[in-house]
Amino acid sequence: MNIRHITWFSLAALLLTACGFGRPQINGGDSDQPIMDGWTYEEAAEYWLGSLLDDEHTLAANGKAQWLTPDSLARLTKGHVNLSLPVHDSQPLPRWGVTYRQARTGGYITFSDSASTHPLVSGDILQSVGMISYHFQDNQLPQVTDSTAYMQSRGKGLFTAFWLSKVRTRQKDGSWIIEPNEGAKWCPFVISVYPGGDSLLVSRGLKPVEVFVNEHLLLN
Repeated sequence: MNIRHITWFSLAALLLTACGFGRPQINGGDSDQPIMDGWTYEEAAEYWLGSLLDDEHTLAANGKAQWLTPDSLARLTKGHVNLSLPVHDSQPLPRWGVTYRQARTGGYITFSDSASTHPLVSGDILQSVGMISYHFQDNQLPQVTDSTAYMQSRGKGLFTAFWLSKVRTRQKDGSWIIEPNEGAKWCPFVISVYPGGDSLLVSRGLKPVEVFVNEHLLLN
């Protein structure tokens, strides 16, 4: 192989490495948040926000840590996750039964006042203050259709949401049993309600937030 061929192959290898074969090369660095090759920053932030909220509940349920304060949750920053949401001492609530629309995408959020208490496998009691139905038009993880979840109040106008699913435990003989209680899995977003309840800010892990407005105001 002559020098011209060596140079051409070296240049081609360099270009392929730089372009990542057309996919972004993103990793967690020192943040212990490795992600799949090809994800966007938005997908990475969304995935790891849900994971951090799951970990928070696990630690709180096992008595190893306290729930984050509203101010800490609103500024939660770790690895790919970077929240920046307002908090309000007036403890605003969303309007029940009202649909909030995201004008840019057509996504929606609706809150239902159906508070209930659910005992979990971990032994704690997780209080739901209602239900939330939502659809993010450009949502990648983990749902792409209309979803319904339980709503958790975090104080100062902040809300998170979780699903409940049956917990399966693998036995030594390889069989599975279903636990009598249910486990919680957090939705990868945090909602901040503005005083008056006519608009919401939603973050799915990054500082850029999505604005949802009472659809009755959009029609006027």
